[in-house]
Amino acid sequence: WFIGVQFHPEYRSTVARPHPLFVHFVKAAVKQGAVSLKAEV
Repeated sequence: WFIGVQFHPEYRSTVARPHPLFVHFVKAAVKQGAVSLKAEV
């Protein structure tokens, strides 16, 4: 996978305060994983 941005959100992210880009990416991945698992059943 690849995400392209013209800034570096990882420089200001912390475990306690992740950048929204990472939060939304992980949420989308979890949602897609749930859809994929449901389709396999």
